[in-house]
Amino acid sequence: MIQTISRPSVAEILRAVEELRPTIDVHRAAAEAERRMPRQLVETLRAAGLFKISTPAEHGGWELPLADVLEVYEALGRVDAVTAWVVWNGNIGFAAAMLDEAAVDRVWSGVGDPIIANSARVAGAAVAEGDGFRLSGRWDIVSAIDVADWVALFGVVMDGSAPRIVGGAPDIRVFFLPIADVQIVDTWHTSGMRGTGSNSVVVDAAFVPGGLAISPFATARIDRPLFRIPAFTLASSGAAPIVIGIAQAALDELIALAPSKPTDGGGTLATRPHVQHAVAEAMTSLHGARLVMRDAARAIDEAAEQGEPVTELLRARARAAMSHAASVCRGVLATCQLLASSTAVYTSNRIEAIVRDGQVALQHMILSPSHLDILGRLTLGQDAGTPVV
Repeated sequence: MIQTISRPSVAEILRAVEELRPTIDVHRAAAEAERRMPRQLVETLRAAGLFKISTPAEHGGWELPLADVLEVYEALGRVDAVTAWVVWNGNIGFAAAMLDEAAVDRVWSGVGDPIIANSARVAGAAVAEGDGFRLSGRWDIVSAIDVADWVALFGVVMDGSAPRIVGGAPDIRVFFLPIADVQIVDTWHTSGMRGTGSNSVVVDAAFVPGGLAISPFATARIDRPLFRIPAFTLASSGAAPIVIGIAQAALDELIALAPSKPTDGGGTLATRPHVQHAVAEAMTSLHGARLVMRDAARAIDEAAEQGEPVTELLRARARAAMSHAASVCRGVLATCQLLASSTAVYTSNRIEAIVRDGQVALQHMILSPSHLDILGRLTLGQDAGTPVV
């Protein structure tokens, strides 16, 4: 039986995001001060459906194509960096297409759209016990953990003192735990993105049933286009559109400031030729990065839709597009901060916080310039150089 997918159009979702702007603005100061997203805002976002972007239709999800997901994340980043980051990091509903039905029933049986924080660092060790595993470890920088219902943590299954080998490689799994089974350690004291609550997580011999411990490379049991895309690609693709949204927000603020900000040479910022050139260059570079990234995502969607393999080369193109976007965004943020001059140091001006948040977001390892190498290696006929593309 073919599952009917009922979801709003991308245009409707983008309008809903923009309509949330006043509510997000109200809670921005509290998120910054408390270093976590206020519960009222979390529930508003949940009610708006923003934690079911990639959840299967069987569980009320929107099951959006990858290119559409990136557009939504960018729109959120343009409104507020912290909100976008929490939505992205708590939004791995595609896991319901990979877990068995009993596990899905357990995770999705509480709140309608569970917020599942996660860490892809293989920082835990597990030992088999009965029909499950005992997991221990510590994972740092787990965004959205303070507002999550569940957490998905990477670890390796041990055989004595060494990793268990399956198919010639260590048995790495994603372990799903209810938030009550983990300890949250207050470590998130940072210069930006404070409201993401990206604290550390410690697990001490917690029991995880076998159905809640899956390979991140497993084939999804639901065979529809979105779930034919490897889980790592679905999980990792949010950072780049968010930083594009952040950079666009900084540019928006600069453009709004320029007609009224006086300069020491007379006239306003908007009348200075070097400012006009820099703004046009930033706009063009940012739009180019956006198009390259969306094109890579559409190519992945098309392959999945047609039932063709989502190849390493397609995924490497997306990884390279993400790294390229990050490089462009660093330049745009620097341009906005430079041109706004002293205005950009005052907390009363949005450019100050936007730049600060953007600089922290750009430190995420998934945006590293080194990931361009993967596309280069594959294009030149070499091995990808990494098991995760």
